[in-house]
Amino acid sequence: MEVRRVNIATGAVERFFNVGAPANCNSYLYLTVVGEPRGMTCSSAPSSEVLGGPCGATLAVEPPRIGNAYDVTVTAPAGNRVFVYRDEGTGLAPGVPCGRFVGSDAELVLSGMTNISGTFTRPLTIPASLSLCGSQFVFQALVGPPAAAGKIRSLSRTNGVRVTIVS
Repeated sequence: MEVRRVNIATGAVERFFNVGAPANCNSYLYLTVVGEPRGMTCSSAPSSEVLGGPCGATLAVEPPRIGNAYDVTVTAPAGNRVFVYRDEGTGLAPGVPCGRFVGSDAELVLSGMTNISGTFTRPLTIPASLSLCGSQFVFQALVGPPAAAGKIRSLSRTNGVRVTIVS
């Protein structure tokens, strides 16, 4: 008898085999074979859609795949502070050029400063969990001079980016 189970953390298919035992014995031997998941992808084309813009600063997010790193890049004047937020969902202000695309409960995922060429790039990683397949997240950054870091009103918004995670 064979039993299959998907390990959500790794996406691997585990197969258990009951190779049996003599009829008068109550013990069984189980053999586990770990292999690649088959037929368990949700899509093969990741997406990254720009929301709004153009703004004074630009946000770009590489299309993410489960278990891989992807880059988040903000382009703004050199030496600017950058705060990148991520929110679940589809975005709050469709059609508004530099509107607010993440909610008030958005998570701060990256922060830092643009380099001398005005770029801030950092990788983020999607965990190897098939349960994330098809999930959508919206990213948006706030950008401003170093002195404005503590004054939210002095920061300007970038465009938003909606991503769909695939395997």
